[in-house]
Amino acid sequence: MKLRTEFSLLSGALVMVVITGVSIMLFISQRRMLFDEMRANQENIIKGFVRVAEESLIAKNEIVLVNYLKFIKRAEGVIQAMLQDMNDKIMGHTDLTLFGNIYRDDAGEGAKESDGFLIQRRADGEGNDIYEVSMPVFISERKEAIARISFSCEVLDGKVEENLKKTRNHILFIAVISLFIGLLGSLVMARMMIRPINQLSYAVEQIGKGKLEYRINVKQTDELGKLEDEFNSMAHKLNELDEMKRDFVSSVTHELRSPMTSIRMYIGLLFKGAGGPLSPKQEDCLNVIKKSTSRLARFIDDLLDVAKIESGKMTIRKENFDILPTVKETIKLMKPQADAKKIKLTVEAIDNLPQIQADPERVNQIITNLLSNAIKFTRENGKVKVKITEVADNLEVRVIDNGAGIPKESLGEIFEKFAQVKGLRDTIPGQKGTGLGLPIVKSIVEAHGGKITVESEIEKGSAFIVFLPKK
Repeated sequence: MKLRTEFSLLSGALVMVVITGVSIMLFISQRRMLFDEMRANQENIIKGFVRVAEESLIAKNEIVLVNYLKFIKRAEGVIQAMLQDMNDKIMGHTDLTLFGNIYRDDAGEGAKESDGFLIQRRADGEGNDIYEVSMPVFISERKEAIARISFSCEVLDGKVEENLKKTRNHILFIAVISLFIGLLGSLVMARMMIRPINQLSYAVEQIGKGKLEYRINVKQTDELGKLEDEFNSMAHKLNELDEMKRDFVSSVTHELRSPMTSIRMYIGLLFKGAGGPLSPKQEDCLNVIKKSTSRLARFIDDLLDVAKIESGKMTIRKENFDILPTVKETIKLMKPQADAKKIKLTVEAIDNLPQIQADPERVNQIITNLLSNAIKFTRENGKVKVKITEVADNLEVRVIDNGAGIPKESLGEIFEKFAQVKGLRDTIPGQKGTGLGLPIVKSIVEAHGGKITVESEIEKGSAFIVFLPKK
């Protein structure tokens, strides 16, 4: 999973948790507020009833009490209201037929014992849940009566639930909007944070490919910007070291080339008898020296080619020519090497091959390197074939062998300088390569505007495919 996705999911989850928590807290707070509001309303109604009852008792005017009881009856959720004296005699009731009756119940006994506002939830005689609120009525600091009002739980709870439903809808709407804004913000933030990391990752990839001149355009001033700046500083130092290395290698190889040429020349003179007749043993020794100097000379030539490529001074002299004669000539030169291992070396080409626009010497270098590798990594009695076909605007040159093959995990590394396939190099007898041939081939092919790919399977062989632009 990508870091941006992980960051977005984590931020989104955090936003969701926060919004859910806040929504729950708001809902609980709103529910408590509604119940507190309901209780405060009940308390205000009962207090109004008590004041009217006090005035009625003091003035001995029942008409005021009866009228107020009618007013209370119209209040939302009210089932009944009554005023009882301390002997349980009903002094006023919303049902006028109950005036003067004696009414005793547990709620009334509890109300008589209380000196202030009291709310009780109970079932009435018909099995309905009710809220009953009560307050004592004092006359000259003496408790003379109890004011009682019964509210329907179903009506009041339904009213609360209706308000809570509206609250839930509002909270849900706000939560959805907040979640959308939060997720959008997390995506934007993730993009802002991941972009410099991606730039840094790409820069590291370029440095890993040898493009040490690559730099990041630093725009931020935070920690990531500082990291990018430090990376640029590191890349600059690496580039300086690489230039020093190239200069050193170039100088050393140039210095080695002159004495190596002299050694090879004098070996030739010795073989021609310039120093007198050679014994068989001396000839064997000189042959060993000759092979070693030839190998060293090839290595020096490869190093010089790499130095030219890296400095951008590799010369490509393009011209229109037929590739088949060049391939056949190269195969002819490589035949002794193939015959030594009893390897069958063949070429196959379609009729009427078009010309290519390339440097003949460099194309020869490409074919020589690929054939040399194919012969080297093909066991005795094997086969190596060069197959030339036409593909769109290119000629396709395949160098195919049935040798040891290359592991899949190593296919991306074989075109790097000094790369050696782990475990494979030691299984091949004879002289080992320097790991410069394939990088040189790749650079030459790309300098011609072409490309090179490889297909391989362990113990079944490899195929290096070169695409060169047609004329």
